[in-house]
Amino acid sequence: MTYTVEIDSADSASVGELTGAAARVESKPLGLSGAAAILAALDAYDPRSAYGTDGNADLDDARRTELERALAAFVDAFTARLEAAGLTGDAPGGSAPMRTEQADIDRACHRLVQRMRGAPRRVIGTGDRGTLDIRATMRAAVATDGVPAELWRRRPRPGPVRLLVLVDVSLSVRPVTGFILRLAQTLHRFGDRCEVVAFVDRPVRVTTALRAASADAALAAVLAADGLDLAATSDYGQMWAGLLGEFGDLITPRTSVLVVGDARSNGFDARTDLVAEIGRRAHRLAWVTPEPSRYWTQSGCAMADYAEHCSGVVSVRDGAEMLARCDELGAALR
Repeated sequence: MTYTVEIDSADSASVGELTGAAARVESKPLGLSGAAAILAALDAYDPRSAYGTDGNADLDDARRTELERALAAFVDAFTARLEAAGLTGDAPGGSAPMRTEQADIDRACHRLVQRMRGAPRRVIGTGDRGTLDIRATMRAAVATDGVPAELWRRRPRPGPVRLLVLVDVSLSVRPVTGFILRLAQTLHRFGDRCEVVAFVDRPVRVTTALRAASADAALAAVLAADGLDLAATSDYGQMWAGLLGEFGDLITPRTSVLVVGDARSNGFDARTDLVAEIGRRAHRLAWVTPEPSRYWTQSGCAMADYAEHCSGVVSVRDGAEMLARCDELGAALR
């Protein structure tokens, strides 16, 4: 007996394969209730145990592959058990740790914005410091026929902080997605002019959603934003192209760009050239990644290449680590 199966969207032309090395996955839009349930489940993850910490002893390929397989199996089993138990709300006693996490993020973002400086601008005024401005001096002297004559000078001063936050909400960073979204929301609240763009494989502007009154309601609205496919395959190269094409006007010489993500593109072109272009166009480009530096050169991770075009890169997995390294991140964005 012979069966014939017709596949309309197979990703591979080889016999016996349904997908190639780099396959794209898509799903239907997510509703607010589903987004809230996902957010509640994400809060239960322990990001430090999921990613580990930087160390001197590296793993060989075989051990690394086995460790990644074990971690993936654990996360999948844990998620399935949460769904089976119907734990979609807050766990008993979980509100206090969440308040502590948010308090750490608030303090870290406040210190970060204080240490950030906008692009320098020239301010003209009288005084003893700065470069002499002949035109301003002559214009002021016309009104008094030069008696008395005041010297006007130009002094560079930092302008207002204009921040563009790019947030990776793909499943590959699910242990820290809750932290990442709360970090973006808090930066938006503290920054003078802050735009937030979320992405998995394409950028989606979510600034308006973050303005909701309730924190968790705003985060759920971000996950349910139109055009944001949480089940899609991460593709940083496509995201960079879409960012420059659709939101290129947000990147100016006065804008500091902060990317939060793991820089994994699942075999797709990482488009490092576009990151270099963003670094040239923006005032500063910094990166927050949940992964330790020993993973940056793994296959599929372009963090090491991206870091060459960034003012600074820090590994942060929760509010406490963000608070400890906010000075370093602020120095990169000055």
